[in-house]
Amino acid sequence: MELTRSQELIKQLKEIKKADEITYPRIMERMERNGKHVSLTTLRRVFADGSETWGTGEGGKLIDRGSAILTDRQIEALLDVYRAQIEAGARTLMLSFGMVNGVMMHENAEYIRILREDMGFEGLIVSDYEAVEYNREDTRKEKLCAAINAGVDMLMEPDHYREDAALILEAVREGTVSQERIDEAVTRILQLKKDLGLLEDPMQEKLQTLQKETGSQAYRKLAERAVEESLVLLKNEGDLLPLKEGMKVYVTGPASDNDRAQCGGWTQAWQGAEVPVEGTTTLLQGLQEV
Repeated sequence: MELTRSQELIKQLKEIKKADEITYPRIMERMERNGKHVSLTTLRRVFADGSETWGTGEGGKLIDRGSAILTDRQIEALLDVYRAQIEAGARTLMLSFGMVNGVMMHENAEYIRILREDMGFEGLIVSDYEAVEYNREDTRKEKLCAAINAGVDMLMEPDHYREDAALILEAVREGTVSQERIDEAVTRILQLKKDLGLLEDPMQEKLQTLQKETGSQAYRKLAERAVEESLVLLKNEGDLLPLKEGMKVYVTGPASDNDRAQCGGWTQAWQGAEVPVEGTTTLLQGLQEV
């Protein structure tokens, strides 16, 4: 998989399925223990994100938003990861940006049917960010209709939502999308909001901000601890590590002395930080300090 998506992908190897099975139940248990639902976990991206063929990505990317050609056995192994989460009570899922066996997931009615009927998913299905634009129909209206009729309940459209709403209304009047399908999607959205308690304060007038600052020393210390405890040494040929005093180390690569690269995905934007970040230590600086 590309690093650009590694921070967003659910693990897709069957061997680590058991580790994933406990994730969603633990989150739900914690929220129940607190007496209310305060957040919502979304399964993403369903499915085959990270399984695309090298070189098939959109917009010059190597595999991002690319095409996955999979056997039935491979598909079953990937779906197995999500099946465990659905059985544990997952309420929402986001579809993959890419294509599976020649069909974009955002218009892939067959695999959405499998999620609903074979795997028993009853929750909300949401699109990825502006992903409907990548459907293979000619017009925006046709792309929207293909997604909705395939089973997408909510569209993540930050810039075209007014236009899309008008096009969807046209499609309903013309019969391209049925009123029943719209009612089904809206019911799922409203039911989820009701279950989360959002309809009790729909305008968020009673909302309280518990944490008012980011980037504090306390948060930086926590981030440092998270890195220290999550790093995994995969290989140590010739007992190279730990580094010895006086040893010469060749540091190379675009991220070696880049403060923005030290920030994870969505720090400020999709790829992390877009401007220099005060207080960061690059890999080169860190090695020089020790």
